[in-house]
Amino acid sequence: MSQIRRTLAARLVAVASLAGCAGAFAQSEVEPNNTIGTAGAPTGVPIVRTGVISPNTDVDYYAVTVPAGTSLRIRAIPTSHTCQTSDLDLTFYNSSGTELAYNDDSPGQWLCPDLNPATLPAMVNLAAGTYYIKVGNVNTFVNNIAYDLAIDVALLPQPLTPTFTYQGRLLENEAEVNGPRDFTVTLWNHPTSTSVDNRVGAPLYFNTHDVLNGLFVLNLNFGAQAFDGSERYIEIAVDYSGQGPGGAVLGPRTRLSPAPHAVIAMNAKEAEHAALATTATTANHAMDAAMADSADVANLAVQSYWSGIQNMPPAFADGNDDDGPWSINGSILYYTGGGVAIGTTNPSGFLFAVNGTAAKSGGGSWSTFCDSRLKHDIRPLSGTLDKLLGLRGYTFEYNDEAVEKRLAMRGTQIGLMAEEVERVFPDWVEKDGDGYRYVTERATTALMVEALRDLRVEKDAALAEKQRQIDALEARLRRIEESMK
Repeated sequence: MSQIRRTLAARLVAVASLAGCAGAFAQSEVEPNNTIGTAGAPTGVPIVRTGVISPNTDVDYYAVTVPAGTSLRIRAIPTSHTCQTSDLDLTFYNSSGTELAYNDDSPGQWLCPDLNPATLPAMVNLAAGTYYIKVGNVNTFVNNIAYDLAIDVALLPQPLTPTFTYQGRLLENEAEVNGPRDFTVTLWNHPTSTSVDNRVGAPLYFNTHDVLNGLFVLNLNFGAQAFDGSERYIEIAVDYSGQGPGGAVLGPRTRLSPAPHAVIAMNAKEAEHAALATTATTANHAMDAAMADSADVANLAVQSYWSGIQNMPPAFADGNDDDGPWSINGSILYYTGGGVAIGTTNPSGFLFAVNGTAAKSGGGSWSTFCDSRLKHDIRPLSGTLDKLLGLRGYTFEYNDEAVEKRLAMRGTQIGLMAEEVERVFPDWVEKDGDGYRYVTERATTALMVEALRDLRVEKDAALAEKQRQIDALEARLRRIEESMK
């Protein structure tokens, strides 16, 4: 192996060692493991085990321990062959050795075995304890099949309940209410009709329900049949604690939207004891009620959002500002009007750009969906080592123009040259509006994994050749020694 390849191997191993800080590497099988009794000590889940079917009649057993309620997905993925050129199968047993599930080709011929809880009820909601997995070989004409056994915890979708959350703000005499109140909530299929025929389901009563700083939350459940796709409207009546059902009706009724977003309740028309204003609840972020038309105690409930903001331009006020596309939904702040720039006034065509050093929490990760169920046209990588060797690293400094206009930083930097990258990985390189190239490095982990695999093949071949030469020399030496006797 050349010096440059040995150097790259050392660097790749170093990077791989760093990656191990975030998650352990796959654990290899320990032979013999051809029975449940020799499966070895059970491991937790999720985990990846690696093994080899050799000879062709070999079977491998593995043990895992799972907590109660776990659903498992188990796949055998050949690494020395493809699903078409090998034919592995999987069997799942309980702690007594009773077979619970089996799969050869999922869901059809020439596919890798997959014990999937989406199709196999036996893999769902397991009892706590130890379980065993057997990897076998259906096609005994194929030998030396290396594989990864991926044992994953499956997160299955749970059915939604008809309960939804109503959040509101209650003002009395222009002050936020604090203390318990009685709420009566009704659901209607018409915005104004008071006919019982237009009411959907039974009224919901909340007696002595807490209100803190004007805010209250009601969990509403009108039954699974209440929503059939037709229009629905919420009406709320409020009274002092202990008064029972009824009270001051807050109107008009609030239309429930098919998707959760903020909707403002308009007014409380008439109230005998107090003017109570609240908001619609289809949103996670509650906003103020507008006004109370008439009441014995209070006439108007309006809350300004601008108190406490200093140096605010006179033109920037309620009713005279431009909200733009910034939106708040619960704890999510989102923007749909274009790119976002931090530390610069120009995101340079990117959706998100930071001019300077960015940080994230230690120990976390930048995540992308990687589930094989979300992919198609899956093909193995090849020749990755030679491609990586086609790149060269440099130290350099950016020109003033790059620092001023293209999010570059001053000082000595380490990196690649986009023109060279483009020749090896053309899909990594894009251009801005002025034709300057930038690198969108991606899939580096996959490239390093396959490059390490290429290095291992080269190393094994080199060692095998050396061993062949040694064997030949030893045989020659024996012949010489025999001739000298």
